This record gives sequence, structure tokens and C-alpha cells, in this order.
Amino acid sequence: MCLLTTGLTLFSQPVEAEVLVQGEWLADEDYYQLLDSIPEDCELVSNEEYRMMQMQRADAVFLSRGHVQDIGWQDWRGSGKTAGTTGQNKCLEAIRVMISGSRYGISYQTHIQDIGWTHWVSSSTSEWSAPMSGTTGQSKRMEAIKWKIFKRR
Repeated sequence: MCLLTTGLTLFSQPVEAEVLVQGEWLADEDYYQLLDSIPEDCELVSNEEYRMMQMQRADAVFLSRGHVQDIGWQDWRGSGKTAGTTGQNKCLEAIRVMISGSRYGISYQTHIQDIGWTHWVSSSTSEWSAPMSGTTGQSKRMEAIKWKIFKRR
């Protein structure tokens, strides 16, 4: 048996994706039949690889990850996705923000319970260097956030 945990995406030029398998058990014969059905000029990539390719092509993609009370750091979330939780009565305590793509950057600051406004921080295009704004391990909620998007020189 073959377990495909990340899913498979069909990728060709121009970029058009079709989800073929998503977290399903396949018998070996079904797996090989699936591989044989992919046209020769196409490449099989994971959903995560496809998302990374899309972000590299975009002028700007807004990404954020939140630090949530009793949970910790969440995974990176794309534009339009929630950093934090809803309906769980958990505070968002800190955030990291970045804009992928080389043309834009972002600066941000947060207002923290009993502390006030933090200093402005600026993010690069790398998730590894996206600075944190807020607190961790202090049980202080973020109460507001301000950000500025700027064009890089």
C-alpha cells in the first residue's frame, strides 16, 4: 500500500493545477496506474511545492502566523486566512508578518495588553527573518495591529 499524505498536484505550463489525490490510501496498482496516466510533458509536485511556485511568481503575497494562547505558533497563513482562532476563546499574543516577492515590504507594530504599543518592526521576504511583534509566555493579548506596506527600492 502507498499512503500519499501531502496530496499530488498536476503541474504544467501555463500553471494549471488539478488535485488528483489528497490523503487517500492507494493500492500499489492504483498508484502506478495514476503515475502512468500523467502526460510526459507534465511534472508531479506536492501541493506545498505548488504553493511555493505560485508565491514566487506573484508580485506580492501577504503571509502571517500567529502565536495563540495555550497553542503556540501556528503555520504560515496566506492572504485572506485567519491568524489566530475563532470561537475557541483563545487570545492572539504575537504575530509574524511578511510579504513574499521582492518588490514590497511590510512594517508593523502591535498594541499589547498592559504594555501598550510595541516598536515598529520590518519584515524581509524570508519567513526565517520575519520579526515577531507581541509577546510569548506572558499571557498578554494583542489588542490591535498597525501595518504599512512599502515598495522596496
